[in-house]
Parts: sequence; structure tokens; C-alpha cells
Amino acid sequence: MTDAKKKPDQPESPLARAMRTGTLGGAKPQEDPATTKVPDKIEPEKDQEATKKEATTTEKIRKRITGYVAPDIYQWTKIRAATEDRELSEILEDALRLYKAKVQP
Repeated sequence: MTDAKKKPDQPESPLARAMRTGTLGGAKPQEDPATTKVPDKIEPEKDQEATKKEATTTEKIRKRITGYVAPDIYQWTKIRAATEDRELSEILEDALRLYKAKVQP
């Protein structure tokens, strides 16, 4: 479609603009650093629930262990963690601490 056949209500295509101007794309005008205000401190907004979960996660330093469990235990543990709004690691740690107390009095 040439520019002569183009309908007036259609915006100019990027390729047609590049052919007309001889440039591809274009840079945004740069702001003057002297007039740009920079805030003193930038703090991201945090959701209260996200903050609560971060606190429980970062309170303890944890080490990773890998183990395998039966599918029914796996499914039950994942559902239980979601129901109690806890991390899977917290439930597993509680179970291991109970086992440790039973085996090592």
C-alpha cells in the first residue's frame, strides 16, 4: 500500500516513517539533570502479608536438605502448609524436631 492509497484515518506505519525521515526509531528527549528532582530516599511499597512472610523466612538461617517422601505424605504436607499459611520447610522442621526429641532424649 503506498502513501497515496493510504486512508487518512490510519496512523503512519513505522516503516513508512523510517523511509520518510531516513531514521529508524528515535531517542526520547533527554531531561536536564539540573532541573530533574531526585528523591532523597526511595522505599518500595511492600504488602503487609509479603512482609510477614519475609520476616518468618529470614528470621532463621536455613540449610537445604533433599529427601523423598511417599506421594500421599507429599500431597498432605503441601495442603497442610497452605491451610496453615506456613512454609513447607516450617512443617518439615517441626516434624524433624519432634522426631529428634523422641530419638534423642
